[in-house]
Order: sequence, then C-alpha cells, then structure tokens
Amino acid sequence: MRFAVVLFLGWLVASPALGFTSSRNEVADAFLRAHVGSGSEDVTVGSLEVDGATVRLTGVEITAPTAVKRYERVEIMGGRVEDGVLLAERITFGPQRTSFEDPTEGGPSTEVITIEADEWTGVRLPEATLSENADPVAALLVAERIVSTDVAFRVPGAFDLSVASSTLTASERELDAAIGLTVEMDGMRLSLPQDVPAVEENVFSASSTFRWEAPTGRLEIASLNLAADRFGSVGLSGSVAGLTSEFFAALEAIGKATPPVVTELDRAIAGLTVEDARLALNDEGMVDALLSLAGTGMGLDATSAAHLAVGSLQGALLAVGDEAFAARAAAAARAFLLGEAARLTVRLTPPEPITLETIGTTARMAPQTLEQVLGLEVTAGGGPASTPAPGGEGAGGTPR
Repeated sequence: MRFAVVLFLGWLVASPALGFTSSRNEVADAFLRAHVGSGSEDVTVGSLEVDGATVRLTGVEITAPTAVKRYERVEIMGGRVEDGVLLAERITFGPQRTSFEDPTEGGPSTEVITIEADEWTGVRLPEATLSENADPVAALLVAERIVSTDVAFRVPGAFDLSVASSTLTASERELDAAIGLTVEMDGMRLSLPQDVPAVEENVFSASSTFRWEAPTGRLEIASLNLAADRFGSVGLSGSVAGLTSEFFAALEAIGKATPPVVTELDRAIAGLTVEDARLALNDEGMVDALLSLAGTGMGLDATSAAHLAVGSLQGALLAVGDEAFAARAAAAARAFLLGEAARLTVRLTPPEPITLETIGTTARMAPQTLEQVLGLEVTAGGGPASTPAPGGEGAGGTPR
C-alpha cells in the first residue's frame, strides 16, 4: 500500500541556527542544510511528501543576501544521511531559477540562471555545499553524474546563453586528493548586444575532460573543445602545475583587497609551471567571420584584413625566434588566414617544465630565444578551408 505523508510548510520562517525550521524528515532537512551557509539564508518549502524511500518537495525557495534560488519540484530517491551528509541514489529537479543581485553601487542588474530539468545520480551532498558562499568546485562534485536540460544564463547588457543539454561526469571527486571531470554541452546559443551573425546564427557544442591533483596543483586538460557547424572548432590541451589550494586562497585574498593588489596577483601567477600545451583551430567559416568583423571597423573586406594580419604577424614572430622560425610560422599563419589550409596548430613542448615567471623574464630579456625555451611550433594542415556560401551552407573550400 502506498504510504504518503503530506506536510504543508508554507509557514516556515528562518531560524538563526539552521536558516529554516526542521521538516521532521532527516533527508529533506539534509537537502535544505546544503543550501545554508552562514545562517543568513531564509528557506521556505511549499509541501513535503514522503513515499517509501522517495521524498518529494515542492515550492522550495532559498533567499540569501545576494541571491534567490527556487525549485518548483525536488524528488530525492534512495536517500539517507550519514554524518550530516546526504547520500542519495538519485535526485531530480523540476524547473528551477536562480537570480543574483550585485550589491555594489553601479553593479549590473539581476543575473538569472534557469534550468528546466536536472537529474543527479550517485549524490553526496554535505552541509552548506550549495550555499551562497560555498566553494564552487565542491558544488560540482555533489554527484557522479549531473544531466541538465534547457539551461539559460542571462546577464542584462552583456549576453544571453542557452544550452539545450549538458552532462557533467565526475570520475574522481576528492578535493584533498584529486578530481576528474568530463563536461559536455550541446545546443549552445549565444546572443550578444553587438550584431555578430557568425556567433548568433550558429549552434555550438563544447566538451572538456580534465584532472586536477590537490597536493601538486597539477591540472591536466586532456581536451577542451568548442565547435559549431559552418564555423569550425577550437581545441586546447595541456598541463599546468602549481594550482594548489594555497594558490586559490591567495587569489581569493587578493580579489577581496580594495583595491586588488596587482603585484601580489603577478607574484601568485608567476609560480605556475607550464609542462606542455596545444591549441588547434579548425576553420569551417570561423576565420572568414572573424576577419569580416575585424575589417568592418577599418573599411576592409576579409581578404584585405587577412593580408594585413599576416604582415603584422610576421614582424611579431621575428621577435620570438630566428628568421627560419619566423618564416615557417608566418607561412602557416598565412595559409590558414587566406583559406589555403583548414587547420592551424600551435604547440608548446618546453624541454622541461617552465614557470610563467621564467617565460616573462625571457620575453623581456631575450625574446628571440622564446622559440627554443618553449619548444614553440606553429604548423598548418588540411585542405582549403570551407567558407560559408551566401545561403549559409559551406562552399566547400574556396581560398580567400
């Protein structure tokens, strides 16, 4: 027989200790406590229903000093509480909305995030993990897998971003040891205040796989890709060390300083170590769109803007290597910018890991040796790039 208890909790008022009045269900309370940090949050719940191992909440609203989050529906399945941590087989969410207000004078108006549906599996949700001042990285690790649909992020006067679906998978999620994440987003649309057809008329997808080790602060980006039809793709991979918890604590302290201490920021970043890096650009209309945009302000068409860019690059490349390197790199850039090659790849493979401080010193004192110090290589490949035809379909590779 179906067992259900329905409690209407619209009368809930904030409690200084918890930020909400207990629902008398430990699973529901643990979920609500995850949203309460300093105790300054107000939490209200429209209704609570318990059906065997499933807990359902409706009309959940968390009001913090600078943000308001509302869940229309929350369903917690297979939940239990151990040492104050909510463990659950699955949590599903109906429509949710989070709005942010900038408390500083002259700050932007309300920023809004909406999600039509969320599903979390393999949930581990400690207290305060989702509160206003929680560690944003810890908030990413609350589940083994998070699937979201119809996500929208709006910043008035800046941009509107919508994502049809996104999936976050955590292979490792121990903040004091290592975390490993894979993120995939499809059906991304971006709207900007400026008229940029190449961006607004395209549907993008993005994916990334990375691993971070807490003791060494080593971040390995196996892949980071952004792609779109009739545009092409950008891919990044590489490894950086020194991104320790102490580094992030220093950044946080610097950010809170008034005004921010730029010299301290430079000092913190200088200690980061680059092991390797690779940037790959695949052109299916991207270069033509960007050159057209850049040339508009100068009264140039895409071809003229490409030739101007090639000339400027050749001079810059002579400053970071010898004539042979500059000639090779300029030839690769020319082929890519003029549509003779569809792919441009930039690789950094230093003989040994190198700090950003050393790179900066070398750039100032002996810039012509950067090619050797960084193991810098620039190459172009693939057939002629595809450029969009007037009707929007790819033209099949006509050089500019």
